[in-house]
Amino acid sequence: MENENSEYFFEKLDQNKIDDLLFLFKEVFNSFPSKDEIADKHKNCHGQEKFIGYIAYDRLSKKPAAFYGVFPLYAIVKGQKILIAQSGDTMTHPSHQKKGLFFQLAKKTFEFCLQNEIKMIFGFPNSVSHPLFINKLGFSETKQLVNSTLFENKLEVCRFSQKNKTMAKIHNFHLKCILLFFSRGKSFQNSNAIFENEKAYMLHDSVYHKWKSSTNKFFLKIHGVNVWISCAQNQIAIGDIELLNEQDLEKVLRKLKILTFLLGYRFLSIGGSEDSYLIKLLKGKYEQLPSYTPIFLDLSDSLPHSSFLFLNSDVDVF
Repeated sequence: MENENSEYFFEKLDQNKIDDLLFLFKEVFNSFPSKDEIADKHKNCHGQEKFIGYIAYDRLSKKPAAFYGVFPLYAIVKGQKILIAQSGDTMTHPSHQKKGLFFQLAKKTFEFCLQNEIKMIFGFPNSVSHPLFINKLGFSETKQLVNSTLFENKLEVCRFSQKNKTMAKIHNFHLKCILLFFSRGKSFQNSNAIFENEKAYMLHDSVYHKWKSSTNKFFLKIHGVNVWISCAQNQIAIGDIELLNEQDLEKVLRKLKILTFLLGYRFLSIGGSEDSYLIKLLKGKYEQLPSYTPIFLDLSDSLPHSSFLFLNSDVDVF
């Protein structure tokens, strides 16, 4: 029960509160996602319960002060499908920081997860929120993901498209024209499924791919191989590759390097856990640098979080 003398009151997120999230995105990040974009992100994930998270409201103004939420997703853990959740947006209005709101919101969210059979929370926090998850909320971390730059385009022109909206529209039209020369692929299962009975990995099914879908992500078919890419932030990031034959990998990468050049992006990159299938195939061929650090909160005291294998497509910013 909320303390009536408290400066804040808390309410669970639902579809009717999306405008409150948009307010916080604007005030905290100066970001302007669409209402549908935010609602779809919460509707299209796995599990029966949607819109998992809590908003803190200023008791006097009734305006939203902070938010924390998670997205339920299925993982395959040594052959079994388990419902876990990915830590989502953490937002505190500048006027309400250092009031302990993040801690209170997270605790309420985790209690709800525990009541709804969500076995674990995981995430890839930034340098600001990482200490809070570890020191205040009891999360533990595992080995960092690694990232490899497979190609650097010294003649990159994509950065000019970031100067203004007109250039961005021109580059977007150019991207669509170039992609007409590439066959469209289809969604596919996580390449780490090759370790189904040994490791843990995220279930990449039709629900997952719909949850991750956006206008800058594409499935292509290259030399008969399905490839999942994201085109953003002056790079093409490889989300996953459906390899049926390991010998096809270099042929696929050569074509992606050409695509990177034609689209004017600076980098072609791939990343994931060191023991991921694709990352192991590339070890020794490309430099692997430390990347995101996965963190876990085991709500069941039974999941082997150290056995999880991630790809960059599992990171929230992909």
